[in-house]
Amino acid sequence: AGRISDKNRLFLPRQAAISAEDTLYSPPEPLPRLVQPLQSLGVASFITLAAAMMPFIVAPLYLLEKVRLLSRRRRESWCLKAICHWVRFLSPLAFSLQISGRMPTDEDGLLLWSSNHISNADFFAVLAAAPKLCRRRSMWPRVIYWQGLEKNPLFKLFGRSCGMVPVAMENTGSGNENVYDTSSFRRMYMAGIGILQSKTDLAILPEGQLNPRPWQGLQRVYPGPYSFSKRADAAIQMVGLYGTEHIWQAGKPYPMPKARDVRIHLWPPEKYQSPDDFVAAFKTRIEPWGLRGEAS
Repeated sequence: AGRISDKNRLFLPRQAAISAEDTLYSPPEPLPRLVQPLQSLGVASFITLAAAMMPFIVAPLYLLEKVRLLSRRRRESWCLKAICHWVRFLSPLAFSLQISGRMPTDEDGLLLWSSNHISNADFFAVLAAAPKLCRRRSMWPRVIYWQGLEKNPLFKLFGRSCGMVPVAMENTGSGNENVYDTSSFRRMYMAGIGILQSKTDLAILPEGQLNPRPWQGLQRVYPGPYSFSKRADAAIQMVGLYGTEHIWQAGKPYPMPKARDVRIHLWPPEKYQSPDDFVAAFKTRIEPWGLRGEAS
């Protein structure tokens, strides 16, 4: 990728020190400065509309469950799919989404989805991509997420409506070691296994939390996805995210978009022989994609 150009340095925080490793970083094409305020308005409109409609999307499905026309599992599945399609419809306001790789099918069997985590905008990008990523899957994945996000009532509504799995841990800040609540971790693990045993996919972030310096590569990669996949005899579906940090940078209270291009890539699902094999494969595939948007 060569050295970071003066133009591309605009993407990095002022306090960021450029090291030899950072020269591999290749950000997407930046927006002209005059366009950035308009793009900020587009992102704000996108998030506002996506959030505002969420209660109206899930309320009728809760009502159908209440009168016993829907099971809880079916309600969770329909809520997730309806929200994802709505976010997909709105996404051109915020970013230009490119999806590549092999989309999984039901013939791949049970899957454990695993991706890098580089931005608060990852949540919206993955929701927007889900109708294509999962279009040939009967059961879309449930996600394990940090319970602290439920301080936002709309995220709590999303998580509970769609059958996601919260886990409590200390807010140690992005880029630091995870400190879990032991009892919550046990509940999360059993809930995740229960989801897999019900023949529904599960998604987990092996970095544990948001990466505040994606231009330096991955954070520490934990083998949690391997543990779940081994227990449930599920293949691991790796997903690479690129470009979302230029829409909403880690540590910022609100989006400040500098680019529009977001890329998501899928590799064929695989089963791994050991935790070390999984971690090595994740680094080999996901890190180049996160740095340059190029599949290895």
